[in-house]
Amino acid sequence: MRAHRVFFIFLIMVTFFPYSSLQTQPAAVVILSPRDSSAGLQNPIRFTWTQSPLALAYTVQVSTDTLFHSTIMSRSTADTTCSTSRLGSSTRYYWRVRAEDTIGASVWAYGLFTTKLDTPSLSDPESYPFGTNLTPTLHWSNVCSFASYTVQLSVLSDFSVLIKSVNTSFDSLTVDSLSRATTYYWRVKAFITGDTTGYSGSHSFTTIPNLPAVPQLLFPADNSTDNAVNVRLRWNRVATAQSYDLQISASPIFSTILRDTTIVDTFYRPQPFFRPNKQYFWRVSATDNGGTGNFSETYRMITGADTNKPQIAFQNIDIGSVKTGLSIDTSIVIKNTGKEDLIISSIKNKLWTFVSSGLPLNPKNAAYGTYSIYFLTSIGTNLYTGGMGYGIYLSTDNGNSWNAINSGLPISNSFPPT
Repeated sequence: MRAHRVFFIFLIMVTFFPYSSLQTQPAAVVILSPRDSSAGLQNPIRFTWTQSPLALAYTVQVSTDTLFHSTIMSRSTADTTCSTSRLGSSTRYYWRVRAEDTIGASVWAYGLFTTKLDTPSLSDPESYPFGTNLTPTLHWSNVCSFASYTVQLSVLSDFSVLIKSVNTSFDSLTVDSLSRATTYYWRVKAFITGDTTGYSGSHSFTTIPNLPAVPQLLFPADNSTDNAVNVRLRWNRVATAQSYDLQISASPIFSTILRDTTIVDTFYRPQPFFRPNKQYFWRVSATDNGGTGNFSETYRMITGADTNKPQIAFQNIDIGSVKTGLSIDTSIVIKNTGKEDLIISSIKNKLWTFVSSGLPLNPKNAAYGTYSIYFLTSIGTNLYTGGMGYGIYLSTDNGNSWNAINSGLPISNSFPPT
C-alpha cells in the first residue's frame, strides 16, 4: 500500500512539474581577489572568485558608487577571473559578481578596494616682500577624500632633525612658534589603512627678518633738568631702521600720550610743545622690514624757565644824521616767537611801541621777520616818524609823547603828511 502511494505522487510530479522547473538558481560565488577593503592596488587589477555549480556565466561590475547607479566596468565572462587597466589612482572602488544560468542569477557578492594613493604635491605658503610671516599655512593637493597626511617641518633640507611632524585629515596646516629670519623645509605624505605614499619633494620658505635693534637715547640725558622748552631730542641711528616712533608723555607708564609721531631722522624738536618747569617722559622705537621693534628705555626730563623767550639786550644803532625833508630806512632782524613786543626808537632815550602786544611780527608768523624804520624830518617842535604798515606818529613835544595820526594805514609816499 505504501509503495503505491509513492508511485502515485511521482506520477503527479512528472505530469505537472517538468524536470526543468525543478532546477534552482546558481549558488552565490565567494570573492577571492581583490580582498575586501584592500588598498594600494595598481593597474592592471585582476578580479577572481569561486566557481558556482551549474553556472553558465558570470557578470562582474565595478563602480565608485555603492548602489552601482553607474559602472566603470560591466563585463560577462564564463571564467572565474577577469582584469582591467582602466582604474584611476587614489580612488575607492566597489565591485560585485554573480553567477548566471538559463534559469536566473545568483545574489551578488560584494567587495571594495582602493587603488594606490598619489603622492601629494605642495603649494608654497603666502609670501610677503621681505619673507613669510611667523604663522604660515601650508597647502598641498588633496589626493582623495578619505586620506590623511603627515606633515614634516625642519630647518635642515635632509629632515634629519624635525621641528614638527603632524598628522592631519585636512589638506592644509597652519604652523606656529617659528623663528624670524630662518629658512624652513617641509614635505607631506598621504596614508590610509593599508597604503602609504612616499614623501613629496620638499619646499622651503624664509620667515620675515628680525625686529630692529632698540634705539639708545642720547639727549637730553635721563633725569636732566632746566632743559629749554625747545630742546631737541636725539637718539642713536639703528642700522636697518626706516623710521622711528617717538612718544612723549607726562606719565612714566605712558598712560596718556601727549605726542606720538613717526620720524625718519634721529632727532626731533617738538615746537611749540614743551611748557616751562614741567616734567616729561620720552621713548623711541625703530621700524624696518621686520616690523616695529621694542621701545627704548624711558628717559625723564624737566624743563626750566621759558628759555624759548628771546633775551635781547638793548642796542643803540646809529645810522647817522637825516637831512630835513629826507627819509632813511634800515632793518632789524629778530627771532620771532609771536608773543613779544617789538619796541624801537628814532630819538635817543625816547621809546615807542612799534607792534601791538601779543601780535605776530609778520602775517605768516615766520621764525624771522624784517622790519623797516623810517626817520622823518622835524618842523619846529613837531616830529614825525612811522613804520611801514603800522601808521604815522606825531610828537609836538620833542618826542616826549606821541599820537598816531593814521595808525594801521599804509605809509604815504611823501613825508611829512600835510
